[in-house]
Formats: sequence, C-alpha cells, structure tokens
Amino acid sequence: MQTADRHNRALTSIGHALTLKDQPEVWCGLETVLRARLSPYERACLLASVAAACETDPLLEVMETIVPARLAGAPLPVFMDIEEDACWWADLATLPEIRAWLSACFVRLPAREQLAFLEEAGRRAAA
Repeated sequence: MQTADRHNRALTSIGHALTLKDQPEVWCGLETVLRARLSPYERACLLASVAAACETDPLLEVMETIVPARLAGAPLPVFMDIEEDACWWADLATLPEIRAWLSACFVRLPAREQLAFLEEAGRRAAA
C-alpha cells in the first residue's frame, strides 16, 4: 500500500473517531487502524504533537493511565521453573523495566557472581 493511501486511511479513521466521540469503542478501534496504517515513528510523532497540544492536567491523567498499563510490573513468584518464569516475564517487560530490574539485581550480586554472570551472558550472546 502506498504511503499516501495509508495516510489517507489513517486520517479518515481519525475523523470518524472525532465525529463519534461519545462512542468509546470507536476510539479503541482507532488504535488498531493506526497500528496498521502508520509506522512506529509516525505514531510517535503523532503522539508528540497531540501531547504538546494538550493541557497539562488532562495529559498527565491520561499518561498515568496508559504507562502502567503498558508495563509488565514486578516479576511474579516462581511457579515451576525459575529460569523459564524469568524468560516469560522478560518477554512481557519493556526495555526500561528490564534494565531497572537487571541493574538492581546485578549490583546486589557478589563480585565473583557478577563476573560469572557477565561471562555467561557473553557466551549466550555469542551463541
């Protein structure tokens, strides 16, 4: 699909959502259309523009709802296999979550364990 066609379809869907503002399901469906028609970069630029146009209080209210919903949250207690559960959580987590948990855990390891961890990580990355 050509870029102009993708953009026109996205704009049409945005227009429909704006005219049907009292129907929340339309806004929920808009997410699907935007994911299908716009690149991640285009969606991020659209978000930045809309956020800049918002008043601070409503923007913060929406962001406080959106951000936690996109996070995996804390790792759950181990159910069966600790490594398998850790991999499952890492697949759900965002990059900032992974970095935060990894950093917090790594600095608490004894120096010998830190070195062993780095060696193992290097072997896995090379594989």
